[in-house]
Amino acid sequence: MTRLFVVPGIGGSGLRDPMSGTTWGLSRVPTRIIDPSPLKFTGQTWAPTGLMPDLMYVRRVWQVPSNTKLFRGLAAYVGTPVTPQWPDPGIEVDRSAKLITVPYDFRRSNRESAKWLEKVIATFAGEDEPVAIIAHSMGGLAAAYWFAALEGWRRCKRLITVGTPFRGAPKMLAWLCEGPWLPNSKRIAETVRTWPSVYELLPRYPMVQKVGGGSASWLRPAEIPQNVEPYTGFHAHAQEGLDFHHELDDAWNSLRAQHPDCLSRVVCVMGVDHATPSSALLAGRSITCSTERPDSVPAAASGGDGTVPLVSATPWNVGEVEQMPIHGARHLPLWHDNATIALARSLSVPHLPSVHGSRIVPPLLVPDILVPDEVPVGEPLNIRVAVSGTGSLKSTATAKLSISREAGLTSPPIRLTRVDDHEFRDVVTLAEPGVMTLTVRVAQGMEEYRDDREIAVIDREVEE
Repeated sequence: MTRLFVVPGIGGSGLRDPMSGTTWGLSRVPTRIIDPSPLKFTGQTWAPTGLMPDLMYVRRVWQVPSNTKLFRGLAAYVGTPVTPQWPDPGIEVDRSAKLITVPYDFRRSNRESAKWLEKVIATFAGEDEPVAIIAHSMGGLAAAYWFAALEGWRRCKRLITVGTPFRGAPKMLAWLCEGPWLPNSKRIAETVRTWPSVYELLPRYPMVQKVGGGSASWLRPAEIPQNVEPYTGFHAHAQEGLDFHHELDDAWNSLRAQHPDCLSRVVCVMGVDHATPSSALLAGRSITCSTERPDSVPAAASGGDGTVPLVSATPWNVGEVEQMPIHGARHLPLWHDNATIALARSLSVPHLPSVHGSRIVPPLLVPDILVPDEVPVGEPLNIRVAVSGTGSLKSTATAKLSISREAGLTSPPIRLTRVDDHEFRDVVTLAEPGVMTLTVRVAQGMEEYRDDREIAVIDREVEE
């Protein structure tokens, strides 16, 4: 049986500083949000300690990727209950393991993470033993570099990337400039700016609209002039991030020319139909991101998984890879979606048409709840539900919203107001802090289509 190596995305690995003993893990996430400065990258690699085991919320706002459901789903492929393994100096590894997790120092360049992946593979697999990789988000960039630049293709039976931003993610530009939607966001942004990996997540296509001087132009982040860069050092670091992609391009192009058949082993899983940060406006030194489609992206490639645009989810110059769109799953749930798990469990199946998952075949209509990640308690929340898909929304279609709290209490459904052929709206006020689940059901004839979205209701006085 082919050994399967699991590579998480940014933030999905537990870490420990071998010098100071400082850690990053589930128990330390709240502390690192209050004081993120220990996570600044100064050139010292931290030792990986494992994958984040489950989904959680930090101060009711931030999600950490879930791996438990993924491991549970892969257990049938392995044949026994999964005990993830990794080569930690303090742990004697089980070299008979068939499912191996690959935590890594996600702050470093993906070049270095690819070298670490090679080391982990060499620890468990024989020199000529075939392997398979499933990698989420930024982990897919490290895996792609290993596959192409480090010649991992020679032994890789299948490389599955899930929501990987091959062309970059505008959301990371917002993180660098403004920080995430979290308390203490400015200090978090200052920390993230020291991570080489984040600059390798910046978009490589023109998506920043520079205004002023009577004209507007579209730029790549690396093309933002130094005299208007959003903070000192941005221009140089963005160029370094683009250099990584140029190296990856050269490796893919060489592989495509000399060994084109191996590209069919690459499968790119992507989320579609969700409003996704796609462009940014540069006014002076201020950058504001939005979901508006930039001129460089065709309308057919708009949207995405809420974090990674659809246009970014496959290697830009490799047309031979297989693409598997999943409707309904956002960036984090995409990692453990039933369709993703089914694909990973079917490594002996040579072609995708014989792989079946929960949402490979798109539904007729796809509702998408468009709300911010957080809202202050007691303030009006504008609910927008955009409906897309392969069919049209009939005049008789209805949409109802229910709100569930952490304790399991659910409000009576609210009928939303239809505003045009593709959208419903309403305004609600959430009176209590906590994590709420918004559920929308769009009914059309005998069919019903659903979307769920979790939102954090923040008590600003408590946060301060």
